[in-house]
Amino acid sequence: MPKTIAELKTQADTSFPDNSVGAITPALLRNMFNDFLDTTAPVIGAVIAGYGGIKINVSRAGTIPTGGTWAPILNYNAAAPEVSLNATTNLTNGTVTIGRTGTYVVAINISIDFDELNNGRVFYARIFDTSSGGQLGESVEIAVGRNSAGVLINFVLPADVTPSMVGHPIRVELGNADTAFTTVFIRNVAFFVQSIGV
Repeated sequence: MPKTIAELKTQADTSFPDNSVGAITPALLRNMFNDFLDTTAPVIGAVIAGYGGIKINVSRAGTIPTGGTWAPILNYNAAAPEVSLNATTNLTNGTVTIGRTGTYVVAINISIDFDELNNGRVFYARIFDTSSGGQLGESVEIAVGRNSAGVLINFVLPADVTPSMVGHPIRVELGNADTAFTTVFIRNVAFFVQSIGV
């Protein structure tokens, strides 16, 4: 059973007197060490539960579909960071797969160029679970004014990864319920997942 820091200090004070009479035994040391591990293990787990990410840093053609449909961002060209913890990445499919339960932050940064045909536009970004076929959290609305030729999107979504979601690949998708953009170029993307607790 985890103890508070104050309880651990009291235990250390009462268990470890000056050892002039051989009062410190292996059992006392073992109990103190086990109580310390029980207390700190949840904190360690919260810090190192997992992270992983992918990025695109070469401009290429893309699409923002209309009519309430969604298009995934695919064919990333690098892992970011290069080493993941309790997460795997797939550059071709544009996915990050989380390998451990916990509370995560999904951070997205997308730079897109387009021709907006002298009209304002609204499109959306979302995180999609490719195994369950469901959306993770809320979609994010991005409004673009007239005579704009590009947009930089940054958003962060919290995600509670339950045992049933472990091992599910997630990806970024773009959608649009308005008139289509034309000549879309995805300039760069960063898609990163990091644990903030278990």
